[in-house]
Amino acid sequence: MRLFSAVAATSFITLAGLSIVAASHGQHHLVSRVNAAEPQYLTSSRGNVPKTEVRPGQLLTVRAASGNGMSAAAKSYSFSYVSTGSSGEKTVTYGRLDLPRGTAPRRGFPVLGWAPGTSGFAPQCAPSLLGGRSLDATLNEWLARGYAVVRTDYVGWGQAAPRPLLHGRSNADAAINAVTAAHDISHKLADDWILAGHSEGGGTAVWAAGTSSATRGHLRLRGAIAYAPTGPGVEKFFRDVLNGEPVAQGAQPYISVTALAAWAVNPGIDLNKLVADPMKPQLSKARTECIGALFGLPQLQPGQYLTKGPDADKLMSYIKAQDPSSLTMRVPVAIFQGGKDESTVKPPTTKRMIRNLCTRGADIYYKEFPDANHSGVIPAAQSGGTPFDLAADMLKGEAIPNDCN
Repeated sequence: MRLFSAVAATSFITLAGLSIVAASHGQHHLVSRVNAAEPQYLTSSRGNVPKTEVRPGQLLTVRAASGNGMSAAAKSYSFSYVSTGSSGEKTVTYGRLDLPRGTAPRRGFPVLGWAPGTSGFAPQCAPSLLGGRSLDATLNEWLARGYAVVRTDYVGWGQAAPRPLLHGRSNADAAINAVTAAHDISHKLADDWILAGHSEGGGTAVWAAGTSSATRGHLRLRGAIAYAPTGPGVEKFFRDVLNGEPVAQGAQPYISVTALAAWAVNPGIDLNKLVADPMKPQLSKARTECIGALFGLPQLQPGQYLTKGPDADKLMSYIKAQDPSSLTMRVPVAIFQGGKDESTVKPPTTKRMIRNLCTRGADIYYKEFPDANHSGVIPAAQSGGTPFDLAADMLKGEAIPNDCN
């Protein structure tokens, strides 16, 4: 097993039949994964464990975690659990649970699942390892309003690498299974829950809203809140890139990490042929640096990013498959969009996704903030309290304003 960041000490925790090394502070850095050579096994520190012994959503390890900016949390835990990868294989995934202060209501604290945005492809870029003041402020407000917050790192970190960024189904499964696992950590969690997310996480929220496993059983997703969700805008963006259109500085880093993600799922993609020579140093950088560092790389000229051909076709097939526009929503969805978003997510393509979802009977609330950019849409939405009001209505089973009408 490989250690990706320094820890002072480690301890072995045995739970649910698996023995896994957990870090004494920070995230669990030593991970198990599905053994590619023996797909019927889950590899752990005690050897190959039959995958029949574990199930998606099963809690594996848990330990108390430091606040890490979650000032409104009474208790925090980091944990590992079983989820499914891009091919449907069982794999170990990581999450975090923050409990609010105060006494839990009779039915338990309402649960907000949080699906993070794209953090990068490199092994040290797992969302829980990065944190950040803006995200802390976002989630602290939910905690202050009495919500327990459950976060997922998605699949594809550590020995479970490489990370299949944007992969809609596995991202949604990771968010759903994290909430399931968190209920084995604390009895203070309510059964009904809401999933929110930003960017890639917003797309994850929409995917989960169209996933049947989220709405059956005793733990039921009651609604989704998507801030600047990925969708058909990603496909349009990459078609423009391949056609030699200009690329905004704020969108350039997503080219390299998305190419790596497509390759992670389809190793038949020849990155050497797909990526143009001027872009190759940035691709190399994306293998070792997180998304924040990629924004400072030199701006390339149109036509210097990707090369048309069979490998570009494979990339586009991967991207198109991650668009949730063709799903049938099983719960109400609220979508917030920034009018000055310069990423791959822009108002025209977000509205196109909404129109497609509406034709399948969706209940969707949509609000656009003309002056907000990609990251600014979250504080813009939360400053007026609308996401919290909608979440409360969703949990009560009340109708939300439906812009599909």
